[in-house]
Amino acid sequence: MSNPVFEWPDLAALLDDFEEYFEEIGQVLQITNTNDLEAGFDRTRNALNYLPDADAAHPAALIFDGVATRHALIDGNKRLAWQGMTTFLDMNDIWFDAGELEAADIALAVVGRQATVEDLARFIRDNTSVWPQE
Repeated sequence: MSNPVFEWPDLAALLDDFEEYFEEIGQVLQITNTNDLEAGFDRTRNALNYLPDADAAHPAALIFDGVATRHALIDGNKRLAWQGMTTFLDMNDIWFDAGELEAADIALAVVGRQATVEDLARFIRDNTSVWPQE
């Protein structure tokens, strides 16, 4: 078995976009631990070595969990994690369309450890389809 081939978001590009977003809302992006932030993204690629049949929902959920729970930013960990997760899905032609309240509920549950990464992956699967053709 071989690992699925996925497109991966570039952390530097995500941070640039996130920094612009923070400026728009009058905040300053502050990273407390770059190594933790990088590890949150890298953990996903490493995990796929043990999950050769994983669909896109599982690494997307791992990206969210890996970034949101490491608290590498002063503020915005969950928002950056969600952006990384949805960017990953978008880059892999997965249309993610979940209600805002339901999305917030699952995100908070994962960070608070009332839900697992697999629960988030299931939520992603339940709210995705292949990207619509134009």
